[in-house]
Amino acid sequence: MIFEQWNLPEYSDKNARWNVDVDLSKKRYRLNVSWNSMLEGWILSIMDSQGKLILGGVRLSVGSYLLKKYKASCPDLPTGELWIQDLMDDITTAEVGRDDFSSRYKLCYGTWQDDNGDYLIGI
Repeated sequence: MIFEQWNLPEYSDKNARWNVDVDLSKKRYRLNVSWNSMLEGWILSIMDSQGKLILGGVRLSVGSYLLKKYKASCPDLPTGELWIQDLMDDITTAEVGRDDFSSRYKLCYGTWQDDNGDYLIGI
């Protein structure tokens, strides 16, 4: 089994909202990340290449896979997994603060492939 990991590009201006178009497991997606001041947290939405919403309202936090619990109900999600990587390895908080992207946390994507290069789903 082969594991591949990518750090996804982020908007570096410290804006409260940013979009990025990325190829995940050979398919184009648009990720929208926005700051929710009432929740005091970052929220992720995933759209297909046509802008159709696949999954919305996922709170970004450290320590868990972000897509795992939605795979069964959202078959159009990427085959891999998204997570937040803490660049400082500080386990005192799982919350990503308003100005923490790029300086402390990165949005990462990883896939698992079998020996033939076929993507494995649900790992």
